[in-house]
Amino acid sequence: TTLRALLSAAQGAAALAAILAVAALRDTPTAAASGRLARWARGRAFGWLLGGSIAAGALVAGLGGLFASVLLESANPFLAVALYGVMPLALGILLIVEAPPSGPLTRRWRRVFAGAGLVAALALGLAALSWGPAQWRDLTAVRLETRGARLAAGGDYDGAVEAYNQALAVAPGRIATLSQRAAAYAAANRFPAALADLDAAHRLAPDNVGLLAQRANVDRQRNDPLACIADYDAALKLKPGDVELLALRGQAKLEAGDPKGAYVDLAAASDKAPDNAVVRRIYAGWDVDAGDLEAALRDLNARLHADPGDFTAAFQRGRVWLYKGDHVRALADFERADRDPAFLYPALWRFLARVQLQQEGERELADRLAKARDKWPAPVAQMLAGTLSFESARARAANDGERCEADFYFAMSQLKMATLDESAARLRQAVKECPTGFIEYEGAKAQLRRLGRAP
Repeated sequence: TTLRALLSAAQGAAALAAILAVAALRDTPTAAASGRLARWARGRAFGWLLGGSIAAGALVAGLGGLFASVLLESANPFLAVALYGVMPLALGILLIVEAPPSGPLTRRWRRVFAGAGLVAALALGLAALSWGPAQWRDLTAVRLETRGARLAAGGDYDGAVEAYNQALAVAPGRIATLSQRAAAYAAANRFPAALADLDAAHRLAPDNVGLLAQRANVDRQRNDPLACIADYDAALKLKPGDVELLALRGQAKLEAGDPKGAYVDLAAASDKAPDNAVVRRIYAGWDVDAGDLEAALRDLNARLHADPGDFTAAFQRGRVWLYKGDHVRALADFERADRDPAFLYPALWRFLARVQLQQEGERELADRLAKARDKWPAPVAQMLAGTLSFESARARAANDGERCEADFYFAMSQLKMATLDESAARLRQAVKECPTGFIEYEGAKAQLRRLGRAP
């Protein structure tokens, strides 16, 4: 902060020097200049030409420094350009401005304007010293948050957390940073740390509905649907009747084993917003849990008719087709949904559809795996592609959720070769291990129902 205050003082001094230099030139009587060239040099046209060129050059240099600062994530290039660019910018502007006529009254007003300018400069300097550091800290925190978001999007959650740590060191207690660091922790399955950040943010902003919804989602990820319901209850007190919160609470109730309570919330949300994407997708999940696959297809068909680009709904409909045994349509929807190179799950289900159609899918899955990050569920994809054993893939699982996924995809890939009892036993193992919010939990239950071995 001290160095930047000194830099501001240096910029002010440079601007003042430019003003004094041009003022001294302007005070020279025109008559004192001899010759046509000298008179032309003091004319308005030359002032516009020279001043405009100098000012434009200074502005272009400043924009170049700003662009370099953004690319390098550092303010230093812009500050360096600004230090040397402010004087030619001031000089250019003053050359453009027409000189006022001389006279006693004009000189008096000049003194008044100069005094007012000095007072304004002092006021701005004081404001910058008292208000500027806080704003600079916030800007620095935003820059670090942006870096963290970019690292998290690339799967580097440790690097993202470090960037958020730096942002919180600059601006402690910043809610946006706490929320983003919690998201990075949750993506890395570090749920206690994620909840600690969200609890801290909630204490600072108890009326923030978004924080409650984010904490509810973390509760769901760590397979605690009761805590998830409690967070949605608190959010709905702050925002009564919100259709998406109602639908999400209905989903949590379904995962907590309360399908009737889930239906009440989903019906209320659907009455208010029948075409809402979140409502329709969650309602389709309720239909699947109830064993009504036709109703689930109606919901998802309506959603995809309204928005053909809803790839989440396409992935969900593909799974429903698979539960029904229509593997051709399932395959088409999985191909439609496979849009994110880092998101492997549509490719895993596409492989399962190919297995049921007795098509070769190992090479396609191996090619798809080359474009994804080498993180979970990459070991599952390697297992399905035949480059890793089931035991090795399962050994790489870090928690019950990942073990359930290994069990589920292995069981589904072996349906054509295993006996009915073997398939049912493997799927029951997946149901036992899977968090109730996992698509593999839904899939294992649906496949058991299809095999006549309903859980």
